[in-house]
This record gives sequence, structure tokens and C-alpha cells, in this order.
Amino acid sequence: MQKKLTVTLVKSLEPAEKPYEVIDTEINGFLLRVQPTGSMTYYQVYRTPDGTKKRIKIGRTNEMTPIQARDKAIQLSGKAASGVDVQQEKTIARQEARDAKNRTLGAFLENVYLPDVLNTRGSGEATRKRLTSCFGALFDKDMAEINKWRIASWQKQRAESGTAPTTINRDVNALRAMLSYAEEKGVLSVHPLKGLQSLAVETDERVRYLEPNEVKRLLNALDAREEEIRKGRESHNAWLLQRGMAPLPNLEGKAFVDHLKPIVLLALHTGLRRGEILGLEWSAINFKTETLTVTARTAKTAKTRHVHLNQVALEILRKWREQSKEEGLVFPGRNGQKMASLKTAWAGLLKRANITDFHLHDCRHDFASKLVMRGVDLYVVKDLLGHASITMTERYAHLAPGHKAKAVALLAMGQ
Repeated sequence: MQKKLTVTLVKSLEPAEKPYEVIDTEINGFLLRVQPTGSMTYYQVYRTPDGTKKRIKIGRTNEMTPIQARDKAIQLSGKAASGVDVQQEKTIARQEARDAKNRTLGAFLENVYLPDVLNTRGSGEATRKRLTSCFGALFDKDMAEINKWRIASWQKQRAESGTAPTTINRDVNALRAMLSYAEEKGVLSVHPLKGLQSLAVETDERVRYLEPNEVKRLLNALDAREEEIRKGRESHNAWLLQRGMAPLPNLEGKAFVDHLKPIVLLALHTGLRRGEILGLEWSAINFKTETLTVTARTAKTAKTRHVHLNQVALEILRKWREQSKEEGLVFPGRNGQKMASLKTAWAGLLKRANITDFHLHDCRHDFASKLVMRGVDLYVVKDLLGHASITMTERYAHLAPGHKAKAVALLAMGQ
């Protein structure tokens, strides 16, 4: 149907069983599409410079009058005549509007960084809390405004308040990583924190490992804890049965009473980080090749690495698998979710073993220290630990057997 689109005409149009169009007789390409539902929409049909026929939505009849729609059609028709692809122009404008909205620190975190990167690593919520706690006051700022001078001032204030340099650097690195992703996505043309220096950190880093007598006490404490829990369960079940109540699951025949012993032993024999152990899944363990895979999602460095398992670690995992689920997390918490902490159980174990100043993470130091003391090359230890650089591993260099004595001996050989 071809008619001039006027107020009177639009009011007289009735919906049909199928959609139909009324083409305006005055403006080439201007039309009104009527849907069976009664909805009516103005469009402008045009051709792109390469001859492709397209149409662009102008608006609905309940949003604008025919005169307003006609003015818009004339404008679009003029642009098309001058070689502009008006549909593409509209798409670009819409994308630019979305990009502009996501240029603020808070919007980019929620709409881009979390969905694209952090949630795939399983660290999204922790990073959101860190960034919100430290930089929430900047969330309404355009990311380009967050320059190195502003953050350097923040570093100074935090340091003066007594916050450790390592903590401050970790917070800034979380922000730096998100801004790097914004630069990678083209939202930022230049990294706003380029040139910002990290705070100096003491190089005398902690290396705590267990002495032979401490190892013995720790293993004895693990065994004693297991025995105590077994006896406690047996006694409690007898009490329940006497009162006609259902007993708790019997621990007889099970290698472990709970997750603590296998986690501690695995940490001592693999050097895995706490988060890597708690995030470990059965699908990442290959008993045939005697290896486990630390995925990028759970690794601190966000890089996948493969860890060879010794016979102790293999036996631990085999026995634990016999009494637990064979899929999902190796050491699940309540409701099958990832465990958040082992602080209470670990503190009780150390008290039982009479060991002080030894954190669960120190099992990793113990693993590395014992390897170096047995002459294992630092680069091999670096790969086993998953360090990003050899610098991190060099903290164990002083433990290499006789390395300082050998170095000094070289001087005598030259005399």
C-alpha cells in the first residue's frame, strides 16, 4: 500500500492477520510497518555505497507523530545520499555509548573484568572485595583519570597508616591488572599507571622449614589426632545406640578421619599452595602418569603447570579417593563448596605437635628447602613451585649443600 503517512491515515489503520507495510508517497524509502498485534513502527529504507539495501528503525507510532518520523526520515535519507551507512553509524554510536559507560572503574569491573576474566579463574569475589575495599572511592571515575600520581599518594597514605608494603603492592597490582585488561580491550589507549613504582620490600624473605624432630612431632600429632577422633566417634556411636538413636558413619576401615591429614601430607610432598590444594579437582589428577595439573583458574600466577607426584603423595590421593567422591573437588567443604579456611584445625594440630611459628603455607617452604638441601637445581625447584621468576626461588639458594664453601674454596685454587 502506498499513501502519504499522516496522523489521519495512521489512526485509520487496522492490524491484519499478517504484517503489512504502508509506503509513503512523498519520501523515498519512508514506510510504516503494521504488526498483527497492532504495533506500528516507522522505518527508512536506503542503500549503502556498495548498493546493499538496508532499513533502519525510526520509532513506534506511540513514541512519535508522523511529522516527527517524517523529519527523521528526511535526515536519514540525506545522510544515506551522501554515502553514510546510517544503520552502521547507529550501531557504532550505541557501542560507543556502552564503552563510555564502562569507562568508569566500577562499571568496567562489574560489566567487563569480572565476567571476562576473574570469574573464569574462580577469584572474582575475592578480587571484587579487594578492589572495592581499596579503591571504591574511585569507582565513579573514568579509568583514564586514575593516574600514577593519585595512586602514589594512596600508597603513601597506606604506608603511613602502618600497612605492610607487600599488602599495598598486592592491592595496587590487582588494580594494575584490571587496567591492563582495559588497555588490552582498547578501552584505554595508554595504561594510566605506567611508570608507577611498587613499594620497596625487605629482601630477607621468610624461609621456614621443619627440622627433623619437628617433622616427627607433626606426623605423630596427625596420627594421634586421627586416633582420638576414631575413639571419640566409636564412643559417641555407642552412646547413641544405647538411646535408640541412629549412629554417625563408622570410621573403621577408612584411611583418614577427615581432610586434615591428607591435605597436610600432600602439601609437604608437592609444595602446592593452600588455594591450589583446596581448589584441586579429581579431574586434574592422572594416576597413570603420576601427575596432577594445577589449572590457571586456581594457580596464583594464572598459568597451568603439571606437578609430578611421589609415591607418598600418590598413596595419599589413592586412599582418600577410596573414601570420598570421585569427581569434583578433592577436598570439598560443606555442601560440596570450596573450603575457605583450615585455621582452627591447623592451630590445634600445631599445639598438639608443640610447633611454633609454622604456617600451613610453610609446608611449601619445607618442600622447596628439602629439595635444595638435597642438591636439586633451583630452576627445577622453580618449575615445581610454579614461581613466575627465578628471583622467588633464589631465597632457598643458601640452603644448597656447601655452595658457599665451594665458592670460597675457588679463591684458594687460584693462589
